[in-house]
Amino acid sequence: GDCNLSGNGVQNDTASALNFAVWGLPTCTSIRMQGNASFTGTIYAPQADFSAGGGGSTEYDCVGAVIVNSVTMNGHFLFHYDERVGRDGPRGIWAVGSWNEI
Repeated sequence: GDCNLSGNGVQNDTASALNFAVWGLPTCTSIRMQGNASFTGTIYAPQADFSAGGGGSTEYDCVGAVIVNSVTMNGHFLFHYDERVGRDGPRGIWAVGSWNEI
């Protein structure tokens, strides 16, 4: 199903994106992060639309990598792609395809 994260909804004490993964089944069509959600990990949910907004007061709100259908971010939300995921993660899955900074 769909996934909603808010109010520090996921805690990854290792601070390594390689140590926590969310794998979305085809029924996962929406992933939302809001209200001071913080996330360190990877998300593989190619059918899901990822939306993030609000953000918190931390340096980064989301650290890792996501593979989703679409991404929408607004407000004070900071995303950091962890290059270790592309280098040390599963082969053939994680690679930056493109981005547009506005």
